[in-house]
Amino acid sequence: MGKRGPKATPPELTALEGGRGRRKPPNAPKFDSYATIPNPPAFLGPHGRREWRRLAKILQQKGLLTPASRNSFAAICSAYQDWMDGEDWISEHGTTQKAPSGYVQVHPKATQRDKGRADYCRLGAAFGLNPADAGKLDLPKAPKGKSSIAGLMDGRKRRQRG
Repeated sequence: MGKRGPKATPPELTALEGGRGRRKPPNAPKFDSYATIPNPPAFLGPHGRREWRRLAKILQQKGLLTPASRNSFAAICSAYQDWMDGEDWISEHGTTQKAPSGYVQVHPKATQRDKGRADYCRLGAAFGLNPADAGKLDLPKAPKGKSSIAGLMDGRKRRQRG
């Protein structure tokens, strides 16, 4: 069963609109992050390894890549591998095939692609790989100071309409 209630809003939007008076969830146990980025598992193909290296840098900086989360992260990269394998095959052969009965049907590789994409999105939610899910994570606060957007807005003069 999925999560109940409305889909979570990104934290930036919540900060602008104001919260709803909800209590903060209890803190989850903290694990030590890897000091260096671990090597990808041997079972990952080229697309999965590339995604491992790309996301591992980001997750390590946020302190989310820990020994306890390594297998979950490998599952995300494996789902990405399935997704990209399906995309590669479909770009060459198309999404349909002719069944023995003569009818046109969706090729199993298209189903593999769709399942890989859905798994990637579903599993990535635990690591905050989209803005709404990133707001649910209890991450360390950024250093105080102006954000890059605030700096841009302060330095920019508003155009006069006229």
